[in-house]
Amino acid sequence: MKLVILRIFIQVPVVRDRLSKSKLVECLLAFGLGGFFIWAGVVKLMDLSGFTQDVSNYELRWEIELAQKSINLFDAPVDAYLAYSLPWLEVFAGLAVVLGVCRSGGAMVILGLLCAFNIALASAWSRGLNINCGCFGQSSEPVNYLLKIGSNIALIIISLTILFIRWRHQRLATGSEENRLAP
Repeated sequence: MKLVILRIFIQVPVVRDRLSKSKLVECLLAFGLGGFFIWAGVVKLMDLSGFTQDVSNYELRWEIELAQKSINLFDAPVDAYLAYSLPWLEVFAGLAVVLGVCRSGGAMVILGLLCAFNIALASAWSRGLNINCGCFGQSSEPVNYLLKIGSNIALIIISLTILFIRWRHQRLATGSEENRLAP
C-alpha cells in the first residue's frame, strides 16, 4: 500500500508539492492550537478550586422534572465534575493535536469544547452576568464577551482548517484526485 502511494506522489509532482505545503500549514496550526489548549488546561489544573468557582459562576440551568420535582443538572456536584474533568480533556486533546496521534480526533474534541464554551458564554452574556470566564485561571477582570466569543470563533476556524487539511491529505493519498491533477 505504501509503495502504491509513494508511486502516485512520484508520478504526480503537483500533488507532492501541494501536500508538503499543506502539511507544513497543518503542523503549524496544530502546534499552535494544541499548545494553546495544553497551556490552558495546565493553568486550570494548577487551581482547580478556583476553576470550580468560575464554572459555578456561569449559573448554567438545565432543569428536568423528576417525581414532581424540578432538578437542575448543573447544580453541585456536577459543576465540580465539569471543573475537574474539562482541564484534563483540554490537555489530552491538545496533546493529540500536537503529537499527531489521533490529530483529527483531538481537533474534533477541541471543536466541540469551543462550541460548548461559546454557548455557555452566550448564555451568561444574555443573562447579564458579570463573571470571569475561567479560561486561563483566576482573574479580577470580568470577561469581554464579544472579544472572547470572537477569539473562540477564530480557534474554531483553526480547528476546522486542520480537519479540512487532514481530509484533503486523505483524498490525495488515496488517489481520488489522481486523474484530475495528472498532466
